[in-house]
Amino acid sequence: MAEEPLTWALLAPVPSDRLDKLAREYWREEVSTNDDDYAEEGWEVVGGKSNYSAVLDRNPGSQDTHEPALAKRISRALKRPVYVLYLNENLGDADEVDVYEGGRQTGHRPLAYEVAREVGVTLPGDEETQRASAGQPVIGVIVVEGVNAAQVARALDMNELPNGPVHIIDGPVGAVMYNDATDSPPLAMPRLSSAFPEKNVYTLGIKPLSHSFLAWVMRGGEDVGIFRSPASSGDEFAPVLDSVKGETTPRGIAAALGVPPGLLDLP
Repeated sequence: MAEEPLTWALLAPVPSDRLDKLAREYWREEVSTNDDDYAEEGWEVVGGKSNYSAVLDRNPGSQDTHEPALAKRISRALKRPVYVLYLNENLGDADEVDVYEGGRQTGHRPLAYEVAREVGVTLPGDEETQRASAGQPVIGVIVVEGVNAAQVARALDMNELPNGPVHIIDGPVGAVMYNDATDSPPLAMPRLSSAFPEKNVYTLGIKPLSHSFLAWVMRGGEDVGIFRSPASSGDEFAPVLDSVKGETTPRGIAAALGVPPGLLDLP
């Protein structure tokens, strides 16, 4: 039977054996002294490539139960942040990250899987990492028309411009956002469209193996439309566009949106 998708993951800057001990101590002191109850809850602790480890929860509906209290408890004695990632795509807060420092919540971040990669933790369900490791790269970008890179970073609760793997740069048409370590565009488009409701926000995506191209346009948090090359024969989730910025080819659209030459492997 297939595993349930992750509901949340807690990332802490401690080795996996210590994180497991901390999670068990929290359970015994705050929930139940019965170890069978802890085992039934099914928390899984995994290590990462750096100093961070993760507690994984797959229980449907378990968001906002134990993870905030656990994060506050663990972060009290640590100098680096503890992150709680909400990952189940069926949840309204999926792809969001809560940041905890010094025993309290101090902020939010977007791009949950990106945060995990930044601290060296590979999470189950991270399709970008899985496809990249299989040698099937797909490169994508977001363009936010009429704003600069610093504005986009602030809209995503970043205190400064990221220096990788996510990049936000100024372009001639607007800010360009991309990830040089994954095979898909960043997942922040709906959030950016809501943050800049008077601006068009574009996602451009390439699938080199199928030689296909996608341009998805949003404005004010709503879909404007989608352009594909070659055109899709199936139903689309948004109105079909026959051009973007007056252009009808992938190269023309990318150039019209100010995407740096060579950033996308355009068909």
